[in-house]
Amino acid sequence: KVEYVKERAEEVRIYTQASYADSVVFRAKQYQEDIKFAAGLSFLALPMFLLGFWFVRSGVITHLRENLGLFRRLATWTLPLGLAMTLVSVAMYPSFIRFTGPDPLRNVAQMLFQWAMLPTCIGYVSLLICLLHTKIGEEFLSPLRHAGRMALTNYLAASIIGTFFFSRYGLG
Repeated sequence: KVEYVKERAEEVRIYTQASYADSVVFRAKQYQEDIKFAAGLSFLALPMFLLGFWFVRSGVITHLRENLGLFRRLATWTLPLGLAMTLVSVAMYPSFIRFTGPDPLRNVAQMLFQWAMLPTCIGYVSLLICLLHTKIGEEFLSPLRHAGRMALTNYLAASIIGTFFFSRYGLG
């Protein structure tokens, strides 16, 4: 735990006091350490992409009203399954903060937590689609369509503004 606190203090120091080049070097080192975790998440993202591809290719997405029954069934089954898997993983190991040394229970809980992403994602998307086809859902969710059209712009702008305000090579 002491080592973790030191690492976080060093990260804050570099991002708030060091040069841009130092920040890039530090980020590259972090990337090398986290590549295994990112590769695992990429492996889990593949089924989501394939499922999305199938929804588009089969015409399910273009004919939402005709397929509302499918989305209701998906929401009914996958959302509780994903949430249950998440709760079990949190009950097994309530914190994924890195500590030194191997911990098999943490690894199993983390794997269960990651595998819960697929049914949870399917459930959330299905629930949103079902909500969009209700009067209340249409009224409350319609403003989100504008933000969805600019997701990349919002992400990049937030990154640039945050870096400008909080880094030493910005406003500090």
